[in-house]
Amino acid sequence: MSDLLFRTDPGLHVLFDDAEGAVKLSLIRRTGEPPIIVDDVRLPWSLSAIADRRVTKTEAIAAWSVEPEVAAVAEELWTFLVEHELVTPVLDSKELPVPAYHVATRDHPFLDMSRRHESVVDDNSMMQIYLHDDAFKYPGVYLDLGAELAYSLEDARDLGVEHLWAQPDHHYAFLFSGTFGKRRHLAPYYDPTYNYMQVELIYKSVPSGGSKHPTEAFLVVLDSAVVEPGVYHFDVCRNGLAKLDVEIPGAIQELADREQWRGYKDTVLVLYHSVVERAMWRYRDARSFRALFVDIGHAEGHLSALASFAGWSYRSVPLTAPMAELARSLPVNPEDCPLLWAGVVSR
Repeated sequence: MSDLLFRTDPGLHVLFDDAEGAVKLSLIRRTGEPPIIVDDVRLPWSLSAIADRRVTKTEAIAAWSVEPEVAAVAEELWTFLVEHELVTPVLDSKELPVPAYHVATRDHPFLDMSRRHESVVDDNSMMQIYLHDDAFKYPGVYLDLGAELAYSLEDARDLGVEHLWAQPDHHYAFLFSGTFGKRRHLAPYYDPTYNYMQVELIYKSVPSGGSKHPTEAFLVVLDSAVVEPGVYHFDVCRNGLAKLDVEIPGAIQELADREQWRGYKDTVLVLYHSVVERAMWRYRDARSFRALFVDIGHAEGHLSALASFAGWSYRSVPLTAPMAELARSLPVNPEDCPLLWAGVVSR
C-alpha cells in the first residue's frame, strides 16, 4: 500500500463558513451526496499540500512534516482521507488506458433523479451551499454588452407559417429567437416551509443542463435583404439583435467567398460562444466542459431544424483563424466567453 500512488479527488471543493465565530468546513465531493462537515483546518491544509500531483502515503506524510500540528496526526489524517475517498488510487494507464477526461469524470455520476423527491432535496441542499460561496457568485442569466438594439424581433412563439411567408424579417425572429430566445423567466425566491431556494433561471426552446444555457450567439450578417450587414449579438433579455461596433474582417469575407457561403439572399455566420461559468457554477468539476458542447449541440440542432422548416439551409463549419481573430475583437473576455463552434445559415 505504501507504494500505491494516490491523488486528491479532482471534483473536490472546500467551502469555509466562519459564522458566529466558529469555523465550519464543507467538503463537497459529488453532486447528490451530502457534504462532509469538519471543523479542523488541518484537513484542507493537508489536501492543498498534495494537490495536483500523485503521491504515495509516505510522500504525503513527508509533505505534511513541515507543519508540526499536521505531522502529529499524519497517520490518522491519511486514514480519514482514504476512507472518505478524498484521496483515491491512481489508475494504472498501462493496465487500463482511458482518456484523461474520462478519468477526471469517472467518479462523478449525474444525480440519480429516479429517487424523485429525495434527489430534489439533495440537489437543492447542494445548490444552497454553492450560493454561500462568496468566491464564486451566481452568474447572471443574461449577457449585457451595452450595445444598442438594432433590430427588435418578434417572439418566435407568436409566429406561424403565414407570418413567415408574409414578412421576411420574421424569418430572423423564427430562427434566432426560436433557438436562442427566452421562453420563460423564473425569478429567485426562498420557501421557508420547505427550506427550498430557487435561483434565477430562464427557459428556452432548447434543453440545457440545469437550465443554465451557457451558449451565446454572435451573428455575422454577410448578406441580407432585411438586416444591415455587420456583427450582432443576439440579446436574450431584449429579444433582438444588438449591433456591435466591430468590423467584419476581410479574411472572413474572403473565407465566405472561398467556401461558397455566398450567392444567397441571406448569409449569416453563427458563432457559438459559451459563458462557461454558468455551467461551472452548476457542476463544479470536469463535467462542466461536457455540458458546454452538449448545450451547443442542442442549439445547433434546433437552429438547423428551424432553418429547414423555413426554407433556409444550415451547415456546421470548422473554426478558422479569421473567426478566432473576429472573436478576439468582440466585447467579451475570450477566457470567460470563448468561441467554441460555428455554422452558416442561408437562403
